[in-house]
Amino acid sequence: MALTLHLKYAENIRGKADRLAKVTFRGVSHYSKVVENAEETVWFDEIFEWPVARPIESEEMIDIQVFNYNKYLSNRLTGTFRMILQELVEVGNVKVSDSLLDANNVAMKTSLTFELTYNAPDGSVGLWQKEGFETLKSDLRRGLSEEERNNLNLSDSESLPSSPSKSLRTSRTSLVSKTSASGKTSRK
Repeated sequence: MALTLHLKYAENIRGKADRLAKVTFRGVSHYSKVVENAEETVWFDEIFEWPVARPIESEEMIDIQVFNYNKYLSNRLTGTFRMILQELVEVGNVKVSDSLLDANNVAMKTSLTFELTYNAPDGSVGLWQKEGFETLKSDLRRGLSEEERNNLNLSDSESLPSSPSKSLRTSRTSLVSKTSASGKTSRK
């Protein structure tokens, strides 16, 4: 039901500058925080998520751009990484460390490391296939212990009504309003 990208770091970037990353999928862009005074290695360590209502098709792409950030002028593109999501659609989780491309589509020494995770809406791929929800299921199946019930000020006698007729009488009296109980009705 979501595409998640964990942008880890970029390394072998020349120069010292403020860095910024832009990640785009299906026309929706997310920006990283500005990493100030980054030199050779830029640690982004950010997670971006796109909700997915329809399954991702194998020919769709994700686009990651790294910029030299400038507060007053336009940001200068350092490099770009584009990836077709075919393997991600089949597997569900991909770890990538690859070179960026410059403006002329030539591979640079700068490499980008990130991880993509895809949970399909139809359940065909994703974490639930790899026991992602097993701990959640076991926690939900476990009832409250006696100590937890005591902490919540619940005992067995308080949690269950003593008789069904008593609970019905209580619910009926709560529905009766003050005007109908006194027998007065107002007519205009």
